[in-house]
Amino acid sequence: MKKYLFSALLLSLTGCMSATIYEDNVCASKDLDLPGVQQNLIGEQTVSKSVSQDLSGSLSKVKDIGQVDVVVNSLTFSASTGDLTFIKHITVVVSNDSNSIMLTDTDIAGGTSISVPVNLDTNGLADMLMAGPVSLTVNATGDIPSAPTHMSSELCVGAVAHVKKSLSDL
Repeated sequence: MKKYLFSALLLSLTGCMSATIYEDNVCASKDLDLPGVQQNLIGEQTVSKSVSQDLSGSLSKVKDIGQVDVVVNSLTFSASTGDLTFIKHITVVVSNDSNSIMLTDTDIAGGTSISVPVNLDTNGLADMLMAGPVSLTVNATGDIPSAPTHMSSELCVGAVAHVKKSLSDL
């Protein structure tokens, strides 16, 4: 649900108006198949899969207002059948043609759904997400099964746009 909070402050001495717009939860979901490994491999293995995510359309609403800051609210993976208990460690990187940001690099306890902690330092993420589709690369380490694992990913962000105008600009 979209929530817009408009807070305007008119200062007679400075002749300034400022507003802050909040877009609480913008999400993109995508199915992905983690590849399986050869059955004769022993021990933990790492497999990778990249999918395209596009939040730019939803974020463009706040981008048109002013300077935008983005925070990652959640990053989850869910198994469509079975579970993800075989995954012991996960790294997720979001990238475009010119930049990449590691969202997480952590040990996890798998299950049917995994919510992974996200790095707080996501400097540059707003520009990447607003520019268009990004690649979400998932590296999963664990006792990887031989068959591909079908799962879905969901990336949710919150956005805040700040605008300041002087009365002469209005």
